[in-house]
Amino acid sequence: MGKRATSEPPDGGWGWLIVVGAFINLGLCTGTLFALGVLYVAFLDAFGESKAVTAWASGIYSFVSVMFSSVGVGLCKKFGHRAVVMTGGVISFVGFFLSAFATNIYYLYVTIGIIAAFGHSLSAVTAVDLVGKYFKKKLSVALGFAMAGAGAGQCIIALSGSLLQDIYGWRGMLLILSAIMLHITFAGALFRPPPHMITHQKLTNKGLGEEAGQKPNNAEEMKTFIEQPAGETQKVVTVSEEKTPRCQGLREFLHTVHDFQLFKDPVFILFIMTSLGQNIAFGIIIPHWVKRARDFGIGNTYGALLPAIMGISQLFGRPVCGALGNLRLSKAYIWYGLATGVAAITTVASIYLPSYPAQATCIIVLGICIGGYTTLIPVVVASFFGRSKIGYGMAAHVQMMGIAIMCTSPLAGWMRDEHGDYVIAFWIAGGAFMFGCLATFLMPIVWKRRKIKQAKQNNGHVATS
Repeated sequence: MGKRATSEPPDGGWGWLIVVGAFINLGLCTGTLFALGVLYVAFLDAFGESKAVTAWASGIYSFVSVMFSSVGVGLCKKFGHRAVVMTGGVISFVGFFLSAFATNIYYLYVTIGIIAAFGHSLSAVTAVDLVGKYFKKKLSVALGFAMAGAGAGQCIIALSGSLLQDIYGWRGMLLILSAIMLHITFAGALFRPPPHMITHQKLTNKGLGEEAGQKPNNAEEMKTFIEQPAGETQKVVTVSEEKTPRCQGLREFLHTVHDFQLFKDPVFILFIMTSLGQNIAFGIIIPHWVKRARDFGIGNTYGALLPAIMGISQLFGRPVCGALGNLRLSKAYIWYGLATGVAAITTVASIYLPSYPAQATCIIVLGICIGGYTTLIPVVVASFFGRSKIGYGMAAHVQMMGIAIMCTSPLAGWMRDEHGDYVIAFWIAGGAFMFGCLATFLMPIVWKRRKIKQAKQNNGHVATS
């Protein structure tokens, strides 16, 4: 008998360096959005365009960076996580470096909105996907520390962005950001594949065919491991490699970008509904919280500190929520749903608590809740659909975020103009959070019913045979 490979992830070792790399990547990618918020006023003064025209630079950036995240996951299956993330860092560097020489706002649509954003789309979700391949038992804890980088980036950029612009100007700040983006490439150098995946590849090329009594032809036939959903065993299958038409190659690539079979699963549809509710609320409260604070009579200086406070709460809240999701006595989806529900209550309560201490308290609670459920997304996906689907689940979530922000943020602004306050908009946000909470707690019910139905069908087939 030949040597048999284990498919178990190491749950530590080099995996903790992967967590460090993911922390850096998420911090830089998330912090960039807040840097663009600081640069928004500078762009208004520099180019003399309207607020709507100027806002499209960050709007296009947000849309591209999230909508193309699934492309990064698909490219990883072809080229590996290290190559994709390092390439994303270089592309982001190029985008911000070229932006420093902008002569009009439409130039920034391309350099920041498309080039830099596409680089980030190859980096953030891809890093989270690799963490899921290094950890199983400690997955929730590892993700908590990795995704705390988003809170760190939000906090640091919110506090330092204005200072950098005051000292170096907006062109100098963009040059500094371009240099900082190269750290994504350096962090990506840590992203080597886990040992069990390397072992699988070696066995594929050397031993599996001989072990089965066959000699694989490298040009036509290969052996590969297919990772099944959680709870199922690994299988060895034979895959024939033939020259395929271009259209078929494109179809295969699209299947690596999105696992369309998941959309036939009612549990995954409920996950998408949860994500949609969360991101509708996110698209309302995040862009408009500081503006609403001004409506409450809170000064610009104190109002500008609220995003930094939220970032600090996420920085400490994400590891805590990751640890809670790792407890054996509870399920990750319970904490995931509770965080969404508490966010709903806090959002509605903030409407009627106009003082600065109350607003700061609400933003702290929301930071912990939003950071908490975001950290638990990969854990929930792994528990219901298997670790191999983490990248697809995260990509679907951030794509829902892109769609929601593009639609709900302008809608909330229109409601403010029409009614003179944000009351209706924030009630909608609270309702959307609660909708996501209810959809979360329906997921295990539908999942158990599906398992029972499958078991009855299997028993029927056995009885017939």
